[in-house]
Amino acid sequence: MVAVGLYDGNVAMLQLQKDEEGSSGSVLRNVHTVMKHRAPVWTVKWGTDDMDGSPNFYSSGMDGRIIYWSVDSPDENNTGGLFGTEVATMHLPVPPVQGPDGTTYKLFGNFVAL
Repeated sequence: MVAVGLYDGNVAMLQLQKDEEGSSGSVLRNVHTVMKHRAPVWTVKWGTDDMDGSPNFYSSGMDGRIIYWSVDSPDENNTGGLFGTEVATMHLPVPPVQGPDGTTYKLFGNFVAL
């Protein structure tokens, strides 16, 4: 299994080895478009398998968010995916900056050492 972060803020889990049926390349993506990064994902780190033995991982992105991803159980259409829970949002320790129109913006950072 490989966990990947994508430039559009989504994440995916890829199966590279063949399973019992002989298929490989299975992909699980985040199914909830609300729970995704709002900027490119830079870091993914595996977590300890959950009580059911399912893999999970953490991701951090340029939006400063750290999200915990677990395998979502399939629905009535037999489509499952990854379910995300936001763990933290990291802000840079600098005051907000002012944009050209006078709007202030908080600067986000990426916490690389997961």
